Amino acid sequence: MDSPRTANAPFDATDTDIVLRTSDNVDFHVFKIILSLASPVFKDMFTIPQPSSHSDVVHISEDSSTIEILLLFCYPVVNPLIKDLEEAGHLLEAARKYDIAAVSSSVKTNIISMLDDNNAVSVYGFACQHNWQAEAQAAAFRTLQLITPGHTGVSLSAEDLNMMTTADYHRLLVYHDRCGKEAANLGKQLDCCKCLAPNARPYHLLQYSRMQSYDTGHYKRVGFIAKNVHIKTATAHHQVNSRPGCKRL
Repeated sequence: MDSPRTANAPFDATDTDIVLRTSDNVDFHVFKIILSLASPVFKDMFTIPQPSSHSDVVHISEDSSTIEILLLFCYPVVNPLIKDLEEAGHLLEAARKYDIAAVSSSVKTNIISMLDDNNAVSVYGFACQHNWQAEAQAAAFRTLQLITPGHTGVSLSAEDLNMMTTADYHRLLVYHDRCGKEAANLGKQLDCCKCLAPNARPYHLLQYSRMQSYDTGHYKRVGFIAKNVHIKTATAHHQVNSRPGCKRL
C-alpha cells in the first residue's frame, strides 16, 4: 500500500494530537478539542481510555473529499461551499454519522443558492429525500418554469428518478396541475392578464399576482409546496409593463 499523504491546510499541522486517515489514504491532522466540541461522537471516541501502545491514527470509512468539507465545518474558518448534490449527499451522510448538527443548515443554504432551471427537479428530489419541506417547496415552485405549453409534467433524468419516490413525483404532478388551474382562475379575474402573451406559463401568472399583492389567498391555494415561497424572477412583471395600454392594478 502507498504511504498516506497529508491533507491540505489547515489539516497538515504538526502539533495536533490525533490523525484521521480516510478510505483513500489521506491523513488529516486535527485537534481533539475542536472535534469534541463539534461532535459528540468524536468526543466519546476520544474520551474512551486507550492502551499506551495505541496509535494516534484513527481509520475512518469516508473519503478525503467528504472529510475535508466536514472538518472545515468543525474548524473556526469560513464554511466551505458545496459544489453539487452528490457532494451534499455524502456530506450529510457523514454529518449524521458523527452527529454534527451545524452541517445540515449550511447544506440547505448551499442547495437553495445553487437552485436554477437546470437542477430544479433534482433539488426537489434531493429535498424530498431528506424531508426538507421549505427547500422542496422552493424547488417545486421553480419547476413551474420548465413546463412546455401544451404539455404536462416535467422530464426526469435517471438521476432524478433515483432521488425521489413515486409518491414524491406524484405530488409534484398534482402541484403542477393545481398551479395550472389556479393560474387559469387568475387569468379570468385579472384584467391585466389580457396583456400577457398567450403562452404565459403558470409560474408567471402566479408570480405577477404575488408581486401585485392581489388576493394572496389565491396564491396560497395552489398547494402545500408553493405556500410562502419567495422567488425574485419578475418575468411576468416585465411582460405586462412592456405592452402599451396595459392596465395596472
